[in-house]
Amino acid sequence: MDEKTAKAIVQKRANKLIAIAQTQLRRGKVEQALNTVATCALTLYSANQCYQSDELETLLSRAAETIPFPPATAPIAEDRVLFYDGFGLGSRGLLTVYLQALCSFRKVILVTRRDWVPGLKEAIALVKSCGGQVALLEGKKKTEDIRSLQEIICGSGAKHLFMYANADDVVVTTAFLGAPKDRVRYQINLTDHAFWLGSRCADKYIEFRDYGGAISAAYRGIPKEKLVKLPFYPRLDQYKPFAGYPGAFDPEKQQLVFSGGALYKTQSADNAYYRLVSQMLRSHPDVVFWYAGSGDATQLDQLIREFPSRVWHTPERQDLFGVLEHCLFYLSTYPVCGGLMFQYAAAAGKVPVTLRHDDISDGFLLDQKNLGIEFDSIEQALQEIRKLVEQPDYRKEKEGAVSQAVLDPDTFTQSLQKLLKTGDTELSLDYTLPDVEKLQNTYAKNYTQRQLRQDLVRKGNGYLLAHFPVDYTLGLMMKLRKKRKP
Repeated sequence: MDEKTAKAIVQKRANKLIAIAQTQLRRGKVEQALNTVATCALTLYSANQCYQSDELETLLSRAAETIPFPPATAPIAEDRVLFYDGFGLGSRGLLTVYLQALCSFRKVILVTRRDWVPGLKEAIALVKSCGGQVALLEGKKKTEDIRSLQEIICGSGAKHLFMYANADDVVVTTAFLGAPKDRVRYQINLTDHAFWLGSRCADKYIEFRDYGGAISAAYRGIPKEKLVKLPFYPRLDQYKPFAGYPGAFDPEKQQLVFSGGALYKTQSADNAYYRLVSQMLRSHPDVVFWYAGSGDATQLDQLIREFPSRVWHTPERQDLFGVLEHCLFYLSTYPVCGGLMFQYAAAAGKVPVTLRHDDISDGFLLDQKNLGIEFDSIEQALQEIRKLVEQPDYRKEKEGAVSQAVLDPDTFTQSLQKLLKTGDTELSLDYTLPDVEKLQNTYAKNYTQRQLRQDLVRKGNGYLLAHFPVDYTLGLMMKLRKKRKP
């Protein structure tokens, strides 16, 4: 659908969900209201046409008032930190990056969901090895999880509370809103280019680059004195052996280009990412392309048909460092550039060739603008690819430069320690507003009625059938069909 239509439809859906949640709260149906707020947040995140909602933040504040904090059961201890993980992604993401740093100078209470434990063995072992603890939420009802999190906070003695959560997480945001004033609350802004809940629930918002800081100040309404800058470093498991190629590959005669991440990051109206890959493969018959990630693979499947045995698609790999070591270079996703993958490539000494969409790709590496890895057109990107494929000396020079442009773990730990001691990292944020309109228009063009319907059908949302009979029914049918697929 076109941008104007998409924006109108999304706003109409958000307004209706907000009105439903307001009525539910007035009637004392707090659990339903929280589910509705989370559904609305997911819709706003998926469509990505705004960065914050005053109405949703007010609803969370009102919900927090209905679930008052219990009295503290342990004295405040400066050396104790609570870390809420709302992702459950294990070694992916920033969980272990923060835990490794925090565990080096504080005792950590890690809070996560019970059903995520199997995928968090490394994080749990790290916390316990440093004298910390793990507390588990059941993940069944939101009000129950909020009360459990409140009790954990009150019994932990932790002065510093960190939240690392999805855009629609109403559990930690509601709990943090009512937290005692003697605690310091931190929100880690991982998804700085999109909507998320929680613009009122923290004392400090940790931005990893200027892009997110500028958006938080201008569009999320967060006071600048609450914003702090702390770039992260890419933590890769270098000790997991390479598990092999997913198809026939001759390293003596062929060269591998790797790319990865959620496939929505490659979708745009002009199909530029797939046109770039197609032209690269046509120009270099010895190149094989490998994409690791999940989502709508329609365009990728077309590439597989166009280039039999030269295009591979796999789920995400646990041996990511090994995969990167075995590739020629990394091709960034477009129009949304994945920041962690961008950094992972550089840490592995591989050039992240990036087709620039707008300011979304800025600030992932140190002195990034002078590395010569971003390109404004497909033609420019193809020229760089030709050099990387055909000129080994040129490629090695570029690899050396990008490998030096990644923050090191010790610097990250020192900055985080300074933040807890002083309330700041002393790293300045540039509040120059980035260009966001182009990215928002791309999201609007990619947004579909299918996605709108699927976002409705979530656990505990059966009551929405009465409010959206057609969309909910169609969304449920799509979900059931998806489950039946082998």
